[in-house]
Amino acid sequence: MEDVIHAFQKAHPEVGNVAVVTLPPGVILNAINKGGWSYEGKNYTMQPDIYASVSLGHLKTLKSKGTMDKYLIYTHNALELMVAKGNPKKIKGIDDLGRDDLKIMLPNPITEGIMKFYAKKVLQDHDLWDKLSGGKECKSCDPTPNVHFTSVHHREIPDGLKAGTVDVGIVWATETKNALDEGHAINTVTLPPEDSLVNEVSYAIGTLTTSKHKEAASKYLEFLKSDKGQETYAKFGFIKATKADLESKPIP
Repeated sequence: MEDVIHAFQKAHPEVGNVAVVTLPPGVILNAINKGGWSYEGKNYTMQPDIYASVSLGHLKTLKSKGTMDKYLIYTHNALELMVAKGNPKKIKGIDDLGRDDLKIMLPNPITEGIMKFYAKKVLQDHDLWDKLSGGKECKSCDPTPNVHFTSVHHREIPDGLKAGTVDVGIVWATETKNALDEGHAINTVTLPPEDSLVNEVSYAIGTLTTSKHKEAASKYLEFLKSDKGQETYAKFGFIKATKADLESKPIP
């Protein structure tokens, strides 16, 4: 996001400062609906001009409250498995997550869209969700003896691998690229399309009707549609949006 915002500011210096919050979209959605949020003992009341999520359902919630009416798809992603460097546990795919000898960290199903809307579906398709979750949906918890659900974000998974407390986790392809770029001793296990959901994972974005900076918000969305905007995301492992994706449309 730092590169994306800087590229936007370079294209539109008249906009000035841009504030970015990269908490899971479910957390931000709750904050928008409640008029603010608390994080690490501090209260924040600032409301965003633009909201983006990996789930169109989040934007539908905003529509139901009259705070957003249009959206576009600006990029795509894919699920992968993140493992320790050299893949010492010889993990080959999703079915290996059923092994009892593995220490597994998964995005929590409460606030992490990656789990709530995508990875859970894949685990259910492999008849592994009940085994791994023990029928529990929680965060910063151990639902079963060899599984840990994250507290805030699946960026915690590379830290667990580094500490030796984790053997494998489900992440976005962009997270493995970021971890490698930061020098983490990790490898990625790519998944087939039916498990990576590369054809389904779409990032939706729109301007809130309550925005106080609608002109700047409009310029940002137009930037995302541009070649520069698409290229800036793509260099971090995101998959470029199509022309049809980038068309603004009513939230269904």
